[in-house]
Amino acid sequence: MRIVIGRARTAARFATWILGGGFWAAAACLSAVHAQEGDAGGAGGGDAAFPADAVPATGNPYIFAPDILTPVDQSFLVQSLNTPSGVPSFLGVSAIPRGLHFNIDETVRYNDNARNLPNGVVAPSNRSKGDLYSVTNVGGTASTQLGLQTFFVTGYYGLTRYRRNFDLNSDRYSLSAGVNWRLGSPCSGSLVFSTNQSELELQDIGFGASNSLTKTDRADFQGRCHIFNRFYATYGAGLSRYSVSSTPLNDYRQWSARAGLEYAVPKLHTLGVEAVYLKNNFINRVSSVFNPLATDLAQEQYRAYYTYIVSPKTTVNLSAGISKFKNTSALGDNSVSVPTYSASINWRATPKILFTFATQYSAGPPQGVLADYQRSSVTSASIAYAFSRKLSFSGAYVHSRTSSSVFSPILGAALDLETRTNTASLDANYRMTPFLSGGLGYRFSERTDKLSGLTSKSNLYTVSLNYRR
Repeated sequence: MRIVIGRARTAARFATWILGGGFWAAAACLSAVHAQEGDAGGAGGGDAAFPADAVPATGNPYIFAPDILTPVDQSFLVQSLNTPSGVPSFLGVSAIPRGLHFNIDETVRYNDNARNLPNGVVAPSNRSKGDLYSVTNVGGTASTQLGLQTFFVTGYYGLTRYRRNFDLNSDRYSLSAGVNWRLGSPCSGSLVFSTNQSELELQDIGFGASNSLTKTDRADFQGRCHIFNRFYATYGAGLSRYSVSSTPLNDYRQWSARAGLEYAVPKLHTLGVEAVYLKNNFINRVSSVFNPLATDLAQEQYRAYYTYIVSPKTTVNLSAGISKFKNTSALGDNSVSVPTYSASINWRATPKILFTFATQYSAGPPQGVLADYQRSSVTSASIAYAFSRKLSFSGAYVHSRTSSSVFSPILGAALDLETRTNTASLDANYRMTPFLSGGLGYRFSERTDKLSGLTSKSNLYTVSLNYRR
């Protein structure tokens, strides 16, 4: 009887993995049906590098829906390098394609250190250090034009399921709706309402490491108006609520306001200055002399930014400024200033090779670490090579640091926390048809906790399949 039950359980688990097989067979059929239409539309391209309809190795070009939204992933988002930390930005909504589109992708991954355990440490008997897991994402976009206004809805739903570490299973979703508005030729902007839930990267090194879900509800308005000659005014405001399951004391409500001035020469360069004010209220904190966590955090950000299109092959983005924090706790008010900066260079060395370098230092409200605010530094370099219209390769190296100061009631003093992460990745993507693509990937990560001296290493292997229409 026990043998029968054991085999039944094993069959059930493998059934879960195979469940997507029927879908992918149907997807392949649908893709074959549309192949002629897609190839006809792209005729004449030959071996052109980086075709507009190519699917990048990272997945859906319309929806950014990773299973874990890490600082490493965020560093590759262009908007994150041109937007002050903590300020809601929906500048990318203008890239949403017209009409109705959908995307389904399935990835099978193996991580030899899924629980982020220190080097040389064996997992408890009821847990597995390495694990095989699946990542499924289903999403789509819809937009329509009414006069000068473009209304849109975009969203996705995803699942992560582990074979052995069931406590790491999670669901995620994102839904945004709004309008890209325009008032004649002088003014344009966006109004967006969104809600999303995602996984926060494992912050701790040790047996206590577990997934943490973050949830954000947000409303954001922003605009840009032509004043005279080549000068433009920028402005915006937003409301949001942020919560994290692992550290509910970091839950906060935030409202923001921003204003700036730009000087822009189309297709050449843009120079601007911007001031941002953010008010964060930590809704679950009660400050005391024994645990003087801030209950309110006011943040002022001032920055200057510059974008220069050197040539059709090279683009440079630069930004520098300062963030001023004022926190309120049982010990009174405390103020601190933190410099911020960012820089990125995109260089298309040949029609087939693209180099990208980016660096960023920012500060904002805490996420997985219990503190008043945290500082983040990310530096990345990547290369993408389009071998042909169907086959492409990419590689990247990322170094990141996250630091914060936490008050210890036992020591009666603040402790400086810092986590350093080095990540190297290689990916290959192959377009089987205009609508179906597959990929292989490898990522090595090394994380070091400065306070404890512990180091954690992991190797991640991925096989993915993506269908978009």
